[in-house]
Amino acid sequence: MLQLILGISGTGKTGRVLAELKARAAAHRRSILLAPEQFSSSAETMAYRTLGDELGAYVAVYSFTSFAERVLKEYGGVAAKTLTEAARVVAVRRAMDTLGDALTTYRRHRRSTGFCSLCADAIEELKTAGADARMLLDAADAAGAEGARLRELGLIFAAYEALIEGSAMDPADRITAAAQRLQPEYLADKAVFIDGFDGFTAPEYRMLETLLFAEECTVALCCDALADPEEGLGLFSPVKKTARRLVRIAREQGVGVGAPHCMQEDLRHRQAPVLAAVNRCLAFGAAKADEAPPGAEDAAGFFVTPAAGVYAECKAVACRIAALVREQSLRYGEIAVICRALDDYAAPLRYEFALAGVPFFSDENVSPEHTAPAAFFTAALELLSRGVSTEALLALLKTDLCGFTAQEIAALENYAYTWRLGAAEWRAPFTRDPNGFGAAATEETTAELARVEELRARLMPRVERFLAAARGKTAAGISAQLY
Repeated sequence: MLQLILGISGTGKTGRVLAELKARAAAHRRSILLAPEQFSSSAETMAYRTLGDELGAYVAVYSFTSFAERVLKEYGGVAAKTLTEAARVVAVRRAMDTLGDALTTYRRHRRSTGFCSLCADAIEELKTAGADARMLLDAADAAGAEGARLRELGLIFAAYEALIEGSAMDPADRITAAAQRLQPEYLADKAVFIDGFDGFTAPEYRMLETLLFAEECTVALCCDALADPEEGLGLFSPVKKTARRLVRIAREQGVGVGAPHCMQEDLRHRQAPVLAAVNRCLAFGAAKADEAPPGAEDAAGFFVTPAAGVYAECKAVACRIAALVREQSLRYGEIAVICRALDDYAAPLRYEFALAGVPFFSDENVSPEHTAPAAFFTAALELLSRGVSTEALLALLKTDLCGFTAQEIAALENYAYTWRLGAAEWRAPFTRDPNGFGAAATEETTAELARVEELRARLMPRVERFLAAARGKTAAGISAQLY
């Protein structure tokens, strides 16, 4: 029987699955838990924590890929050589060679490794979607003259399949092969639980057709109900489509379908009613904001603010922070801004916070090579290894660790690039007009010249002392001079 467990995030779907697994294990009945590939390790950990050593022996946790390997080991096929990524590309190239003059559009690309790699990726995606070479050729014929490229791709696909048949297996075919070999008798005394999926690939659906014959097949899906009044446009519409397809497959296979269990209570935020209200608002929209759990109205303080774009979002956040500090006497250090993807929000936040005068600290990973101390050491070592140069000196100054202001650095940079200074010019006093050749001397230019010369006189003696002290020293000696 197919049993669906439906509920939005945090309503306890996984908890219910684990509870049913534990109940079956306590009765010495075996179960299989299928989780997405990226979550299979965490699913094993949760199962072990719930069941312990003794009961855990009655539950096997797999991804579809690892379960396919288990089936192939049981029924044969596990020894079939699986192509690596490089082998798939080589096989595509050989398949194109076998087609000869049948290829016209793609003939000149047959020696291109990049094109063969793209073809291999396309074949993998087609297999995942359940398409085969015959389907591509039929679609190309239906398209007429416009389907020439699609027809050639179908020919490459067919030649690839013929080339590897009997000698190797495409990685995308292993689940399909396992689904073909899996017998209902293998599942007769087992219950199958599937959790963490929003949808399934075509090979996984083929596997599910047999998994439905287990003693019980329970699938947990993240959606609020089976019906889809939004007609495909809602937040949970894709998952509801998956649920309805599972029901249809079960009925086609003659398997019973139980009434869905709809989980409604937000267990994850039971102790945080405001977050529970936010969860409902984001899941169902503002129309159900009044249905927030008890207690949320007493701790109101969340806002859902529509925005035209990322910069508009950041502007609203900056304005709200400024208002909190001004009106409620909050400290900036008592306010946190959380982003789903910091890379997308870092620059807009810096811009809007600067406009609003909001100081902030950004908790992000930064490579040491791009920090000011690393840049300082790199520039100093550049001076030591290659001698004095305008580029190395300016790189040293721009680390902001030399005691020069931005205006002073800009003045030195302008003078250096106006006269294209070399090492000798940096070591001698500046005497040329800051405005370049042909410029008439004025009080302003004379004052500017005196200023940049004073800056040079502050910089170069320190650089010369470091070079003299560190030249010819070991790594330890150079490090001591750097510090």
